[in-house]
Amino acid sequence: MKTYRQDVVRVLICDDDTADRKLLRNIFSKIRDRDFEIDEAGTKDEIAAALAKGGIDVILLDLAMPEKSGKVWLSEITSKSIAPVIIITGHSELEDSFEAMRFGAYAYISKNWLLDIDIAVSTIKRTINYVIDQWNLERDLAKQMVNIRGVVKILICDDDPSDRKLIKTYLSQLEGIQFAIEEAGNEREIGKAIKKGGYDIILMDHSMPGKSGMEWVEEIVAAGVAPVVMITSQGSEELAVEAMKKGVVDYISKDLLSAKTLFKVISNIL
Repeated sequence: MKTYRQDVVRVLICDDDTADRKLLRNIFSKIRDRDFEIDEAGTKDEIAAALAKGGIDVILLDLAMPEKSGKVWLSEITSKSIAPVIIITGHSELEDSFEAMRFGAYAYISKNWLLDIDIAVSTIKRTINYVIDQWNLERDLAKQMVNIRGVVKILICDDDPSDRKLIKTYLSQLEGIQFAIEEAGNEREIGKAIKKGGYDIILMDHSMPGKSGMEWVEEIVAAGVAPVVMITSQGSEELAVEAMKKGVVDYISKDLLSAKTLFKVISNIL
């Protein structure tokens, strides 16, 4: 079995462009205050083999991969909590890199930033340090939450089954946290769930039929049932302020919904 030095950062570069991989290797070689072990993968099979081998601290992933897109790889890596991912992107994929951040990437680096060696070394160094710190912090928080809270009981209130499914998928990606999840999609189901109680957190959609999310928040807060996080597709500063005045503890726009945003909200509450 291969052993790994604890003081070395193990980096996997996933890029089908040999020249780009060589450039990144050169940049890493010029970072003097940290040691790196660099592995490369340029094809679908090479990436799969490298991920299966494990022992990775950070993954640099090109979005424009052949055979299997960077987005698909990101989803797979994130769902298995293999390692934090930094997206490497060309100018044309910049919008895709923003989307990748929503779905679990920790940072992105434009390939244009790598053309100046001094800027590139500084950017890579700063980004690697940030990503590793965030990854470790999140895992430490997850362990603490399990030790303190045990199973976290969550009620998802949303009339859209696909949105409830998406939230449950993101929650399942939070390694080390045990959830007991219940769903309520209409006024009767929410009323019954609130009456029963026993939740640690309630995720409430703003646009609910019959009785609005804001009205439910007032009732839940008045009864002291559980902390409420409002989730909405109608994100605006005015709506966020109104929700906070009603008593919600946090607010997430559906455009920014991800495993990472849910983790931050849940860890802050617990």
